[in-house]
Amino acid sequence: MSQPTAHLTPEQKRQLLSQLLQKQAQQQSSQRWPLSFAQQRLWFIEQLQTGTSVYVVPAVLELTGSLQVEALHHSLQAIAQRHAILRTQFIQVDGQPYQQVLPDIDLPLPILDLNQQSAAAVQTQIQQFLAAPCNLSEAPLLRCQLLRLDRQNHLLVVAIHHIIADYWSLRLLMTEMAALYTAKVHQHPAPLPELPIQYADYATWQRQQLNAQDQAEDGRAHV
Repeated sequence: MSQPTAHLTPEQKRQLLSQLLQKQAQQQSSQRWPLSFAQQRLWFIEQLQTGTSVYVVPAVLELTGSLQVEALHHSLQAIAQRHAILRTQFIQVDGQPYQQVLPDIDLPLPILDLNQQSAAAVQTQIQQFLAAPCNLSEAPLLRCQLLRLDRQNHLLVVAIHHIIADYWSLRLLMTEMAALYTAKVHQHPAPLPELPIQYADYATWQRQQLNAQDQAEDGRAHV
């Protein structure tokens, strides 16, 4: 049999490929996974305390020397693409929470020039940025802002909701970001291997373990 696209023009093939990619992205974005037990606790708390930043994990990184902003932004985008949890939002289906992973996401990096501003003014700006609440139903739940103090000194302010990261994982993300930034600046290949397991896989496994345990206990109860 001949190839089904053999009779198509190059333009028709491009259109077909575009449609297939859009369909694949829609299928991926419609997939959902259960929450881990820790995520579910935080999700329920957020339903009772909406509009607060209590569970925002903060970080402020001092960047000294010549900074390539485009390379920094690229490394942040690469981190979001590498870790599915950074592309995750939390939805409700029939009253039950699920985590939904988007196929890709835009992670903005706004730049605020605070040159010749006082230390108090800089601190105020940091506190205002970190105090903004997160909407769990709208990814990304990771926010970044770059404060330019002068040509050789910058602050990268990071706010991430605890439902997708803790302090340990945030430190790991920043370490990976630094590695990707260095590779980008020196035009080297990305030094990080693909992750074999994402957090949604762990949450699914955790739920399966609980279901298996419940089934085993039910079986013993009927013996």
